[in-house]
Amino acid sequence: MVRRDVVRSWTARVGSLALLLAASCSPVTTVGASALPGAAAAATACASSTGAATTTIAVHGWSQLVPGASPVARSEAAIEYDGARGEVVLFGGTCGESTMLADTWLWNGNSWREAKPAQSPSARSRAGVAYDSVRRQVVLFGGVGGDGFPLPDPWTWDGKGWSEAHPVTRPSARSGPNMTYDPIARRVLLFGGFAADPRGCSECSDTWTWDGTTWEELHPIGSPPPRYGGAISADPRAGRVILFGGRRPELIGDTFSWDGATWSDVSSSAAPSPRVFMQLAPTGSGALLLFGGEGDRGALGDTWLWRDGWTAEAGTSTPPPRIGAALAQDGTGGVLLFGGFQLTATGRVRLGDTWAWRP
Repeated sequence: MVRRDVVRSWTARVGSLALLLAASCSPVTTVGASALPGAAAAATACASSTGAATTTIAVHGWSQLVPGASPVARSEAAIEYDGARGEVVLFGGTCGESTMLADTWLWNGNSWREAKPAQSPSARSRAGVAYDSVRRQVVLFGGVGGDGFPLPDPWTWDGKGWSEAHPVTRPSARSGPNMTYDPIARRVLLFGGFAADPRGCSECSDTWTWDGTTWEELHPIGSPPPRYGGAISADPRAGRVILFGGRRPELIGDTFSWDGATWSDVSSSAAPSPRVFMQLAPTGSGALLLFGGEGDRGALGDTWLWRDGWTAEAGTSTPPPRIGAALAQDGTGGVLLFGGFQLTATGRVRLGDTWAWRP
């Protein structure tokens, strides 16, 4: 059993911007497939929206889309492109002040629709997610649950429903793990996360792979410093994995690459500023795209591209600054962005807007 004083200590270090729902907080309502009794008021406040659709996309750069139906405004949702089905999968996140979600939404390039599978992972935010191209499944692991504690369960999505996996060995329960697909090893790769485990790591620096059945912990000679909430993605040009930033608990701005066996520091002075709670996604131009996150002065709204080095991407129209946005490739060479949150004088404002980026 994880001691609650450990979680409180962790929450104090992270600060209000981290949005971690510790056990000392007020009870958290969950909405979605595992909604709790008495959640009707919170569910109404976190209802999805409908309206007239507008999906005109610019030739290059960012365009805001207004689909006819849309998921409820949220931050820190799990999102991944499902290559086997040709659609983006969005799961969970946090809406309102502290309402956890367990709904599943699918984006087909033009519109959102809610999937209603027979079973789903419990409500959570800040889970790790990756698409396993060999087994043609979206893999989800961990996150933080409605009680404020990290979760240990792996799930897979096959286009029709969620299935819980029950491996004998697995990483410790954690939120904010850095997770993607390793194209060299042809396995899902997980690095770090926040475990709040007095018997192990808090900000973790362990490396794991998932082969569809079993988690295996690797022990590379070199490893990035501990962190959670970083941005990670396979580099489509170099056939390796790129990891950027996160928190340990201070903000990090380094860049590491993974070649299937070893981590290497590839940091440079020309790079995004240190940040946490942002995501990285491949594009059709062979680059990786990074947007926003939480910096030392709050929400960020800058766009960066990785092509064996970082380059700032300028544009006349960009999404407003935000923390914890869901960002993934969309299967057409572009990138899809949904939600996130901003900090105002009155608290957190969750966002429910949809944006597309084209190279």
